[in-house]
Amino acid sequence: MAQSAKRYFQEEHEDEIFDAISDHIQEYPEELEDRFGRLHRRGELTLEEIEVMKVSTDRHSENELDFEIDTRATVECDEGDHHYDDMCEATPWYSVMGTGSLDDWLEDFSITGVVPYEKRSWHPLHALKDTFVPDIRKENLDAVAEQVLERYYPEALREPAAIDTDVLLKRLRLRKVERRISADASVFGRIYFEDVDADFYNEETRKMETVHVKAGTIFVDPMIFFLRTMGSLKNTIIHECVHWIFHRPVFVLEKINDHSLTQLDCAVTGGVRGRTWSVAAQIEWQANALAPRIQMPKRMFQKKADAVLARLMAERQANSVLDVIVEAIGQMAEFFEVSRLAAKIRMVELGYNEARGALIYVDGQYVRPYTCKPGFLKEHQTFSIGFKDVLRLGMASLDLREDPRSCEFVYIDSHFVYNRPRYVEHTPDGLQMTPYALSHMDECCLVFNLAISDGCDGRYHSFCFLNRAEDSPIVFTTEYAKGLDMAGTAVQDKAERDAMNEAYDLLKTLPGDYADALTRLVEDSDMDVEDIAAETGVSPKTIQGMMAGKQGRGSYESLAYVCLSLQLHPAISEYLIDHSPWKFDFRQTKERALREALRHFYGHKMSYIHAKIASLSA
Repeated sequence: MAQSAKRYFQEEHEDEIFDAISDHIQEYPEELEDRFGRLHRRGELTLEEIEVMKVSTDRHSENELDFEIDTRATVECDEGDHHYDDMCEATPWYSVMGTGSLDDWLEDFSITGVVPYEKRSWHPLHALKDTFVPDIRKENLDAVAEQVLERYYPEALREPAAIDTDVLLKRLRLRKVERRISADASVFGRIYFEDVDADFYNEETRKMETVHVKAGTIFVDPMIFFLRTMGSLKNTIIHECVHWIFHRPVFVLEKINDHSLTQLDCAVTGGVRGRTWSVAAQIEWQANALAPRIQMPKRMFQKKADAVLARLMAERQANSVLDVIVEAIGQMAEFFEVSRLAAKIRMVELGYNEARGALIYVDGQYVRPYTCKPGFLKEHQTFSIGFKDVLRLGMASLDLREDPRSCEFVYIDSHFVYNRPRYVEHTPDGLQMTPYALSHMDECCLVFNLAISDGCDGRYHSFCFLNRAEDSPIVFTTEYAKGLDMAGTAVQDKAERDAMNEAYDLLKTLPGDYADALTRLVEDSDMDVEDIAAETGVSPKTIQGMMAGKQGRGSYESLAYVCLSLQLHPAISEYLIDHSPWKFDFRQTKERALREALRHFYGHKMSYIHAKIASLSA
């Protein structure tokens, strides 16, 4: 359980607070005049007990804390007129002012004054919560980062520049040591707030060894270069510096409660390793959120990003920021000496919307950059979905399985795209999204909700949901965002309506016998049986047998492959299969994959379809 300032003062300094309030009551008894009005004459006032109700803390220097301790007192008053035997009780509130030093573990706590409590907003500049966690709001992160830089690295606020961590460490009077920390490399950084003997992993002996460590030492595990996507050496150092600057009061309060605490271990997957107290998540969130903002301060980052984008647009003669966004992210990462993921996330945070759809990999394949209307996607939503999720959701989602409108969306480049000429084009390489579609995803693509299932603490959503890089350790689960209207406006003109109706007009003319219908469709195509066999892997005899309606010739799988080779609209494919002797077997993984391919892959080259279906057994 996390320590609490309220509980700490109640348990550790109750006597001092009690005495201070008692002295105040005796010195200023008139403050309680109205509380004992039913007595004939006020007699002796006696403080019976106190209860600490709230503690407001201000860290006014590196080592000194100021406190306002709001306390409810129980005061008794005797009847002063000896003719009457009566007594009254009241519960006035008092604010007790005090100060204490972190260097002395608050043992030097002293009271500087007592005043009657008045309800008011007390928000000092460096306010701490009841757990001594700094009261830093999400909307104030950039301002807090600039305050850190103004104090310790002001030159970074004058012109865009990478932070020299050696300079920062020197100004903070901290030491850095690079060495293995844990055997499993689960800890990327460690900060010590006191002198102590600590255990570290020795890579040569493959055993833990004890090392004497001085307060103010930061340890960085070199394995982070290989294991931690978000991390670089500089990011880790600044992350630990944030702990030193902001979280020493937390450590002191926790140490008072738990003497075994000697350092903060920052885990690769998020959180403080070995600590389940609730403040661990809060202080790691603050360190994770502030470190990149210190490395890439808002105004300077925007200044550099605008210059980089303008230069690249001119040099590449680009029509859209999408054409240069990946290169821009790479140059920003190189300039500020951060990871590409960190630079991408910073650009997204600061309004460069095109960065959100950049550097995404799905099923091990690079997804072309895309963008949409700002604010259209929520933090946990995406347009990009892997093929195994397509297969799973095809069974789980009623909309995707039953709603006939879902067949109007074709799966391209890991997106479900509205299959209209404005958004989808046929190329020698198969179906592709048009440049218009890539820059208007909100008009034409289905939306999916992401949830983190492994590889990252779920509290770090901001970078987890944007971390869909090739080497990302994060595992997502994907769910359909209900309602096909999530695809946006899907604007249709007359030509698009005609294209939609073409398949249904063809259906009216097809024979009721599946073999005759299949023969008609093959004859009307620009392919012969040999061409179809070469593409699908289905033998010419089998195809000819299906066209002749021979019993025993064909299967659901072979007919599905023929439909895909002919690039039939899902309504046509469904008609053929419904009139054939073969029915879909949901127990067969390959048949489930073929059904989704029939519904959402029509128009793709067969090589693409074969590769997707083969990926299920990879």
